[in-house]
Amino acid sequence: MIIAKLIFKKILQSYLLQFVIVASLVLVGFYKVFNFSFHANREIGWLIGTTGEQFTLVNLIRSHGFLSFINYKLFGVNPAGWYATAILFHILATFMLIVLTTNLAKSRVIGFLTGIWFSANLSWIDAITFGSQEGVYSLQFFLFFIALFFYKQFREKKHAAASYIIAFISLVITLPLRELGLIFFPILLFFDIIFFFPHHKKESILANGKKIIRFLLPQLPLIIIACIYFVLSKSFLEPPNYFIDERVKFQFVLLTQKRYLEYFFISIASFGTYLPPHVIPYPVLNTLREIVVILLPQKIAKVYFFSVLGFLIYASAFYVVYKQKKSKYFKLLLFSIVMITVPTFFYSTAISMDENMFLRNYSYDENRWRYFAFYGTSLFIVISLLSLKLKKLRKSFGLILIGGIFFLNIVGNIFFLWTEQDRMYSDMFRAQKLFYSTFLKTFPSYSKDSILYVYPYSYQLGDYLWEWYFSKEFYYKGLSTLRTDWSYGEMEKVITLIKHEPSVFQNLHFIDFDPDIGVVNYTDEVKEVILHQKTVQFNLSNEQSQKSFLNLSVDDISPVEIPYIAEISLKADLFPAKIPKEQDDAQMTEEKLKALLAYSKSYEEMIDRKILEVCRTRGNMLMFDPDHLVDGNFGTRSTWWADCLPGWFIMDLGKEYELSGFIMGGIKDDPLLPQDYNYEVSKDGKAWEKVMTVKNNTRWEILDKWPKTYNARFVRASVDSTQKGSFVKLDEVEPVLADAVGIFNLWSSRQELKEDLYNLHAYVMNSKFTEIPDYSFGKLTWETNLTNIPQDQTSFYFKIAVDGKFHAYKIPIYESENYSLPGQFLKRKIQKISLDFSNFPGNVVVESLRLVPKISVSE
Repeated sequence: MIIAKLIFKKILQSYLLQFVIVASLVLVGFYKVFNFSFHANREIGWLIGTTGEQFTLVNLIRSHGFLSFINYKLFGVNPAGWYATAILFHILATFMLIVLTTNLAKSRVIGFLTGIWFSANLSWIDAITFGSQEGVYSLQFFLFFIALFFYKQFREKKHAAASYIIAFISLVITLPLRELGLIFFPILLFFDIIFFFPHHKKESILANGKKIIRFLLPQLPLIIIACIYFVLSKSFLEPPNYFIDERVKFQFVLLTQKRYLEYFFISIASFGTYLPPHVIPYPVLNTLREIVVILLPQKIAKVYFFSVLGFLIYASAFYVVYKQKKSKYFKLLLFSIVMITVPTFFYSTAISMDENMFLRNYSYDENRWRYFAFYGTSLFIVISLLSLKLKKLRKSFGLILIGGIFFLNIVGNIFFLWTEQDRMYSDMFRAQKLFYSTFLKTFPSYSKDSILYVYPYSYQLGDYLWEWYFSKEFYYKGLSTLRTDWSYGEMEKVITLIKHEPSVFQNLHFIDFDPDIGVVNYTDEVKEVILHQKTVQFNLSNEQSQKSFLNLSVDDISPVEIPYIAEISLKADLFPAKIPKEQDDAQMTEEKLKALLAYSKSYEEMIDRKILEVCRTRGNMLMFDPDHLVDGNFGTRSTWWADCLPGWFIMDLGKEYELSGFIMGGIKDDPLLPQDYNYEVSKDGKAWEKVMTVKNNTRWEILDKWPKTYNARFVRASVDSTQKGSFVKLDEVEPVLADAVGIFNLWSSRQELKEDLYNLHAYVMNSKFTEIPDYSFGKLTWETNLTNIPQDQTSFYFKIAVDGKFHAYKIPIYESENYSLPGQFLKRKIQKISLDFSNFPGNVVVESLRLVPKISVSE
């Protein structure tokens, strides 16, 4: 015990020894990161991708790229150097924390122990481990502690001018590093008020007012700088991918829709959710919540468990501070609460979590947001423990207890840090290192004319390749440029490219990635498949050709990566009519049937409408093709997903019509359904007239009757916000002619309206009406192996002529690798196909049916 005291005293007397101990703890806690790779395009890929290698001041600010730029120039593609930088600045930040806290508390014990508690902790693990560019957090914190230290010197009249200048410069530099530096300005203001504001109760209000103004004068330049930077950051210094985060999009929706109460509640709940890992390791918290959920199975218990626990911890901290109001460390405790509160408040209001986010377990990601706040926690815990020792316990026992707590804290956190780093390596970095070793083996040399097809559901292969793209010159000397279309993720686009530019065929490479094997080269197999795409011809018997439901097995077909269409020749005739038994009692009121007949004419007139333009499509992917909006089908495989806000499209009807309303919608319960939107019409596509604005829509099936009829050829719909998500997703849009306006009063569901349209002939034949539409519908359905997709997602309704003549139809089959899973490249094929005409009460004869590759190429 005596030797331990002597050693501890020796350590307290030497900042050098404290630095060595902190550095040793940090290195022991985080040495495993030196075996990590970059984090899937978050470092070099992010830096170069957002700056375009134009490393200007503005670009580096927008990309948060100053530290990454230095690392890039110093270490290139060696991630160990990038992690070393993060660790170095964390050690420096922790050391400055010790110096500042020692100075504030006038206690080397408090300063050193706070640094030890802070130095290696699971609560902020990914400030070092999750993408080596996150070292900017520790760099900012290092500068912040320097600013606080010298600001204190300024207030104490120690080299006042020089101290203020150093503090000012240190604090301002945190801003361009990352906008998180804004957090430090209110903290400095609270710091100033807590430690240096002169309190004299007997002075007049006027005297106090003058004193406050004089006191705040040193803060004024900092407040002005912070406000200017905040405005600039919102104007043109925001990161280019700022809206890629769904929580940012959700917050934007809440604020633009003035859902302030909901935003406030979510922010409060988020505040509480961020707090528990400060004091309890998050793996333990996850287990604790699962236990609670067993006892309280209600969903709300799981959603808000972490938040409620966080506020219990927060309230307990306030209680301790209140009980210590006469302590000489009261101001320090108050400051610790400020350090916990301000960063946590910033993060909880900067992004908005939806219910699914609250349901998620804590993990090794997004703990860095606790990094700044954890200083407050460390300071609070140390002072509280030391106060407990001084007041309640015998000195020797108290020292042993405090020492034991610190020892368990260090050992426990290092254990969790090692465990989580091992898990991170297994989950992410091992595969990434395997990618590079196998990619370079697969491609020992690489041509600037090469084009890669990348299976889209490979384990993070897309991220790895983008990182490789931005660092390719380190691996292939002289490879400075590639084709602008150097990479594809949809086979249909590749085949289209070959069709129009046959010479690229020899430069194409097709790869997949297996996290246990690495890069898998399928080039030879895929080229063989592309050159020898298979047509499936069905030989139908007389009996089969006349069935209302035809179910056929598919043999010898190319995999789903090859896009197919179904070519069908058939004739349909109502005579002799044969109403199916299930439609015998199909009845509809005269008013409703009359409206449905009018709508059937409107539908037929609108069948050739086109999408002229959209704002932007998500990922420019074919699976979200804007033409899906007018293909006449509903469902997840027939959607357009905008990549813009507001999300808008312009429809061309081909000629001018008199319109009475509009039908549109998306997928039921989808958060991306329209909430606030408007319609405009135009006769020439240039001069637009606003028709209708809808606010706070909660429907997923939208049938909007316009205030009056409009003559127009073009229709533009703009969705300003969605119901719970970000960018709008729609599966069908359709204008309605003036003659069919009656449907808006008689139907509220577009699904029911379409089902009634499919059964229209039966309704007419069971009524006194003699007007019979000259078209009906068939349904094509397909099934593949290795899937459990419901049939309503793999089907397509198509219009057929009812005139007793044979007609040819080309039906798209919405099947591709976009609906596959990892490990299924070239393995999924269409196994069954069916035709269903059971809604039509006449005769259908299928003359021929075949599945044909959509885009044929030849050698």
